Amino acid sequence: MGARNSKPSTITLIAAAISLLLIAAVFIFFLVLNRTILPNRIEAQLHGLEEHYGIVSAFDKVRYRPFSTLRVSGLEFALDADSFAFPFSVGGRIEQLRLQTTLKSVLAGDPIIEALTIKDVTIRIFPEAEPSRPVASAETVNSGSPSVETLQKAPTRLPKLPAIEDYFDRYIVRLVSQPLFPEQGRVENLTVVYEYGDDPADEFALNLTSVEMTHAPDQANLTALVAGELSGAIDLDYSQPRLSGSLKGKDFTLSELVAAAAPRYTDNLLKGFVSFDLDFTSPVRGLAEMSGAVELSGLSLSHRALGETPLSDIDLAYDFELLYDKDVPLPPPRILGRVTGSNPAVIAEKQTVTVDKDARGELRVKRGEFTVNGLRAEFLPAVRGLFIEQDDELMVSPNRFELRIALPPSPVQALFSALPLEISAPFAGMELDGTVAWNLDLEVPLDKIAAMNWTTATELQDFSVEKLPARFNVYRLNDSFKYKLAADSKGRGRYAEIPAARAVSLAWKQAHTERTNRQIERADAFDTAGAAQPELLGSGGTAPFGEMDSGYIDSSYRYVRLEDISPWVVKAVLTAEDGDFYFHSGINWYSLKNAIERNILAGEIELGASTLSMQLVKNLFLTQDRAFSRKLYETFLVYLMEQDARISKERILELYLNIVDFGPDLYGIDAASRYYFGKDSSRISAGEAVWLASILPSPRRYHAYYAAGAISPGWFEHMKSYMDIMLERGRMSEEEHARAVVGPPVFSP
Repeated sequence: MGARNSKPSTITLIAAAISLLLIAAVFIFFLVLNRTILPNRIEAQLHGLEEHYGIVSAFDKVRYRPFSTLRVSGLEFALDADSFAFPFSVGGRIEQLRLQTTLKSVLAGDPIIEALTIKDVTIRIFPEAEPSRPVASAETVNSGSPSVETLQKAPTRLPKLPAIEDYFDRYIVRLVSQPLFPEQGRVENLTVVYEYGDDPADEFALNLTSVEMTHAPDQANLTALVAGELSGAIDLDYSQPRLSGSLKGKDFTLSELVAAAAPRYTDNLLKGFVSFDLDFTSPVRGLAEMSGAVELSGLSLSHRALGETPLSDIDLAYDFELLYDKDVPLPPPRILGRVTGSNPAVIAEKQTVTVDKDARGELRVKRGEFTVNGLRAEFLPAVRGLFIEQDDELMVSPNRFELRIALPPSPVQALFSALPLEISAPFAGMELDGTVAWNLDLEVPLDKIAAMNWTTATELQDFSVEKLPARFNVYRLNDSFKYKLAADSKGRGRYAEIPAARAVSLAWKQAHTERTNRQIERADAFDTAGAAQPELLGSGGTAPFGEMDSGYIDSSYRYVRLEDISPWVVKAVLTAEDGDFYFHSGINWYSLKNAIERNILAGEIELGASTLSMQLVKNLFLTQDRAFSRKLYETFLVYLMEQDARISKERILELYLNIVDFGPDLYGIDAASRYYFGKDSSRISAGEAVWLASILPSPRRYHAYYAAGAISPGWFEHMKSYMDIMLERGRMSEEEHARAVVGPPVFSP
């Protein structure tokens, strides 16, 4: 048989050639598609994002798998913060972005994305520099006469920012309406990094293991999971718009969250955990509600205002319902401008209360129960007048803050036990009996904090102190005791002998207390019904806390009875230090309001609003620091002294004048009178008394005037402001005032 011809036919060769050409054409097409067409189309889409939303972006590679998947790798982006007026900038990198789409839509440059998958995303947030804090300055700070106090301050209203609804309309709705927005989406391994400092270690990272989204023409649903600790879900109908969702988290490390949100307080928060379970809904535009609970556990805080020792093991919880209403008008205030215990009639009659008719919107807690270490109370804050219209734009400018607190009848001992151990430690072993209920209603105008007003109601049933550390025994202040002075030059302890209280005559009270005869009679009856001394714990330490350690009684110290002190000293000290001494129960609430505003503006504690009673307690029983814990002790001991032990105002004033520091090693009015003016305290003149009162805030500092040999003209002007107050309050006649302001007193050689 002959061999068969094995050469391919012409048709076969042509078919093969055509196939090769088609393959080459397809290859070239997809090569051009991946290297030219797709990058250009993607760049056009990204340019649209930049033009409409301020999102600047770039990518490394783009690949298209025929008829199924578009992949973009190395996508970097940055959000233009100026376009959004946000106080931060955002940038990030997406390692891989996969779009399920069609070739036709890609070529048309208007891709309809069916599904979007993103892997390994890192978003970095860079905060802008914080604005400087307002600075307060006072021309004259005088607790004796608030009517002449002048406080210059920067406005306290918040910076004006566009309302969040504008962002929703301008960005969210516009974004999800774009064809570029996917019908389904999934993000795997999303890391959000907040950089709050210059050091690379100064960052807070939150890793989301998965985020899933479904999207229809008018609705979107979003769910997220963060390593099993945080989960959330959002349902959004942006055609209405209507929003609802939930957010749950457990045992987040609080220090990391604080470092990210408020890095300046990082050193103050030592440890603690936060958990939350929140539900929120916005049924219509301008109205939103949130309910749930937030818990802080194992909290440890450190701040100089709290004391030298960090506070630890604090457990806080808040169960609440929150309402946001954009359109509700600002209601009239309930208590601003009214006469209350914190706002005397002489001040209230000068106050003008107006309601900004253009202000609207509120953020208000409808129901709230606050728990501190097991002690529960109703806690209802609110911010009203959130917005004002400015240049046809809604701007944030809160008008008024309100707070209501209601403590139900609770054992007084439970109140004490709720304090952190570091605060209650000095009173360890103290036992209190009885129950207390307390209500507070507070209103604060945010453009003038010092005009705040509040009402309180306290119901104390069967209160008694059963046991008290001997070092805080205010009940013995009517008895004789030893007061420890500064050590002598050899380091030996020196003590002053303080005699027992002696009755002050009715004539002196009528002349110098500014009380009516009826008020004097009531005060005397009140003072004679003081509680008995409780059981004392411990030895009491050194005088004046109970016992005298090694040392000696200083025979040069002279205690002066109140009626033997020049009346000018009493008038001047009351004017400068505590103008309403005889008309409060140990705390001057009006002065406290001014101190709160001053301290808020200064960003630290500058003014303490201490009354003479508080200063006496501090000098006898406490340290000189300005920690919150000391103020708490001060307030409690003043209450025991004036309301339970019922030490009379005259005894308190007499003790104060005899132990207060008037300069280097100058304790009491007798030593000061002889040192500065070479005379007995009973012979001190009006001008000399005002000098002594004027240096009490810092006597060692102002001793420099004596060292220089004369009072400066500037300081004498300051002294004359006190004399003007004395004239205004009837503590000095016009003739006496005219003589006193002629010139400063002369120091003894």
